Amino acid sequence: MVIIRRGGPGPRRQSWSTSSHPIFQRHDAARDGHSLRTMLGVVGGVLGVLAAFSIALRLGGERTRDVVKVINKWVLNPAMLTVAGRRHWYASVVHHTGRHSGRPYQTPVVAVPVEDGFVIPLPYGENVDWLKNVLAARRATLVTRGVTHELVWPEVVDASVVLPLLDDEHRRAWRRYGIERFVRLSPRQKVSPFEPGA
Repeated sequence: MVIIRRGGPGPRRQSWSTSSHPIFQRHDAARDGHSLRTMLGVVGGVLGVLAAFSIALRLGGERTRDVVKVINKWVLNPAMLTVAGRRHWYASVVHHTGRHSGRPYQTPVVAVPVEDGFVIPLPYGENVDWLKNVLAARRATLVTRGVTHELVWPEVVDASVVLPLLDDEHRRAWRRYGIERFVRLSPRQKVSPFEPGA
């Protein structure tokens, strides 16, 4: 800000930094506080939605899960994609290609490493677009904990096959949520069980 003082032979200019004035310092502090409260509100909202979804998955029937699936696709997934796949975040990202459109898509998932690949729970069942795309392409790219994995040969399997492969924490959690189906994917370098000599 520039202040012009009159008097004497002509106007006299004086430079004044607004950042050093107490009024503007209070304004900046208030703005920073508002940004922090907004960020905490967003994080709290996401955690609240996650908690609500967890309860719905545990206690709700098939119709409830269908409603949760729609809300998850259009509300929670876009927010999750801002952090999924990062080194210190629990959720991963599946990169897949639309089986009809050919367009690239990203979907946040929970992926757990097991022997010979990864397993991903299917809390909404098999009627989800990302899974249909992965099964059609027979491949996917998974980003988890900041590392990218090229995976192939997706296979939908029962909980009875997957649960023995998991650590105690995931086994207890997925039993609690009643998840019955999973998709298992293998690293690209692994020979397909459908290829000769496998």
